[in-house]
Amino acid sequence: MKFFQLRNLRPAAWRGLAALAVATALSLGWHPAALSQVLLEPVVLELSQRQRIAVLQVSLSERAAAPVRLQAELLRWTQSTTGESVTEPTDELLISPPIVDLKPGQRQVFRVAIRAPKPSQNEVAYRLILEDISPDPVDAAGKKIPGLAIRMRYDLPVMVAPSVAVVQSLRFSSCAATAGVSHACLRVRNAGNKRVRMQALQLAGDGWQQSLKLGDTGLLLAGGAREWQVPLQPGGAGKVGDVRATIGRGEILKVAPDAP
Repeated sequence: MKFFQLRNLRPAAWRGLAALAVATALSLGWHPAALSQVLLEPVVLELSQRQRIAVLQVSLSERAAAPVRLQAELLRWTQSTTGESVTEPTDELLISPPIVDLKPGQRQVFRVAIRAPKPSQNEVAYRLILEDISPDPVDAAGKKIPGLAIRMRYDLPVMVAPSVAVVQSLRFSSCAATAGVSHACLRVRNAGNKRVRMQALQLAGDGWQQSLKLGDTGLLLAGGAREWQVPLQPGGAGKVGDVRATIGRGEILKVAPDAP
């Protein structure tokens, strides 16, 4: 039995993934016993000094072809200087139960709790990983069924709110642009104490303006930063002088220059 593993599912992506996986698997001759429809609610878990326990409901559809065994793991989540996600094991949070077996139509509640509450000026980020560790599918005689199976891996943010008032602040600075190419290099730092998801950036320099849609690259954790190489229109040159970010429900936030 060979396995494929689907990793790092974004909240907006996993909802329709089961139907897509079924159609693809059947067209390729994969065994349907490997396919499941797991629903998660909510897709972001929020904790605070007052709310020290968060609840995640995991349901397996009645139409699922086989039971699923899920193993839970919690990781500390930070960002590198280039904005890439960095995770590492942590014992700062607790998860219960650590392993569950779900039958079709069954629902399970996971509880995530802060082990020892500690005041923090910044929001602290974690990831909750639910790994499919289901045993190999077998036939009525107990023999492994030949074919391919899909292993699901669900990756959800767990956020612990700051113990002080939320401050929203973005700062920008220039960085080294790609040599020989008409680009402006922009570095944006989240100087606030809570995550910010930017949908787009509007940049302006000496005689030029440029918009940049960010997609999945627009999330900055508290204290995090990311760099972008921004292609300029013909005639555009020079450093970035003004930056505005589109966040939330279309809100425009002016990004101030960072301290040298």
